[in-house]
Amino acid sequence: MKQSLVLLFIISPVLLFAQNVGIGNTNPQYPLDISGDINTTGALRANGNAGTNGQVLRSNGNGTMAWADISEYKNMATFRTVGSGNWTVPAGVTKVWIEVWGGGAGGNYYSGGGGGAYVSGIITVAAGSGIFYSVGAGGAGGFDNATNGTLSSITSDAGITLTAQGGVAPTYSAGPPGVISNGFGGNYSVSPLSFLSFYGERGQHGQVAQSTVLTFPAASFEVTNGGRGGDAGHTSNTGGASNTSYYNLTSSTLVRYSNALGNPVPPGGGGGSGLRPVIGSLALGGATGAEGMIIIHY
Repeated sequence: MKQSLVLLFIISPVLLFAQNVGIGNTNPQYPLDISGDINTTGALRANGNAGTNGQVLRSNGNGTMAWADISEYKNMATFRTVGSGNWTVPAGVTKVWIEVWGGGAGGNYYSGGGGGAYVSGIITVAAGSGIFYSVGAGGAGGFDNATNGTLSSITSDAGITLTAQGGVAPTYSAGPPGVISNGFGGNYSVSPLSFLSFYGERGQHGQVAQSTVLTFPAASFEVTNGGRGGDAGHTSNTGGASNTSYYNLTSSTLVRYSNALGNPVPPGGGGGSGLRPVIGSLALGGATGAEGMIIIHY
């Protein structure tokens, strides 16, 4: 009985007068102020809520905490087939993040095609509303000339449009002198201009083929390296590779060439150039550009 009274006497002042409790801390600044690790075999709760599988405890910025998903966008719909369609916003979705790539241009004898543009935006939506989308095609490869990639775009029911233009194809005019225009990267646009929740990158330009003459005591050689296609905006290594040839100028013979024309990689890579050395009869056309793509994160 005496021990119980002594214990009550010791604990009661703490319960009655202590504002903050410190554990390993003689000067607690909060109701419970701990110096050291915390180990628990139960749940950590915020306002009685232990959260759900995969959630993290996040600050609300006002001194309170709440459980939240790591990403706002747990699902995505991907469209890679050239053509148009309509995507319906699922129940419970109020915001989407959309990424759009235009198609890449084809390459010709002399230059790689330009890569398609990239644009993305975060758009407020309503469940059951529609998002119209159109996926652009890659341009055809050619000899003197190729064709442009076509644009990809989306338009929400609220009238917001994101457009990624296709890459521009290289051209050639015989002259003399012959004039080569390399492929140019596509550009992007948004509508209306008041919509600011977006980011975009234009596609990369295609590279022009280069020829070099190497002279040795016994012979001279023309070495021609084709031009790569341009990468699509916001991508790496999507532009198509090209070829190399070695022509013996002394004996007028083609020593070797690499027919390693690499197809560009979706989304939106420009087609690599073919090969047309200044001397000799070798003629390889350029590659077709890659199709565009659209991803809706929700």
